[in-house]
Amino acid sequence: MTALLDTELRHQGIHLHLGDQLTHCEGDIEHVRCHLASGQILEADQVILSVGVRPDTQVAKAAGLALGQAGHIQVNAYQQTSDPDIYAAGDAVETLDQVFAESSNGSGKDVWLPTMCFRARPYPGSLGTGIVRAFEVAGITGWSEKRLQAQGRIYETVTVNDSHHAGYYPGAKPLTLKILWEPETGRLLGAQVTGFEGIDKRLDILASALAAEMTVEDLCHIRVGLCAAFWSR
Repeated sequence: MTALLDTELRHQGIHLHLGDQLTHCEGDIEHVRCHLASGQILEADQVILSVGVRPDTQVAKAAGLALGQAGHIQVNAYQQTSDPDIYAAGDAVETLDQVFAESSNGSGKDVWLPTMCFRARPYPGSLGTGIVRAFEVAGITGWSEKRLQAQGRIYETVTVNDSHHAGYYPGAKPLTLKILWEPETGRLLGAQVTGFEGIDKRLDILASALAAEMTVEDLCHIRVGLCAAFWSR
């Protein structure tokens, strides 16, 4: 699926340097020279770094709270840390994998505790749903094929190339949809969508289906508002 984004970015005049690494930059406020590990030097007026973040959990560590291998705070399904009187939430905590219901600490899922609410409800976990616009739009929810292969999971997949609404209706634009599921049960494992229009709608439906642990057969029976201006079929 990333090949589709690669093609679109190159079509828009973006030069991609894949499999390379930025070693250092030099220059001033008006001009920058970027040195790559391959020896290539890129000239630029401005450099934007998008390298991710690391959890700042020094306070939690100093307090004696349990941390995961990546340094995130370990919590149970109720966001309770290893200290039952301390709760944690946000980007600095580990999250439950909602698709396979696995977390690195794997404990505390059945603890009930009174909180600010009248009834405590466990956090169901994260599907890793995300969407981005890079000229065209791309979205993902659940597990990707690369991740399933890396974990040795058994799965089946189908990729559909179509348009975002009926081809006979003016303005139809290409859309590619990929769905992954568990062969034995049919349960959805993940999905990716790319295209120009209607990506968010399809992604939201698939994310909701994943959260509800629906199967690929169940998808066939979802009744949405059908109209040639919005759906291809």
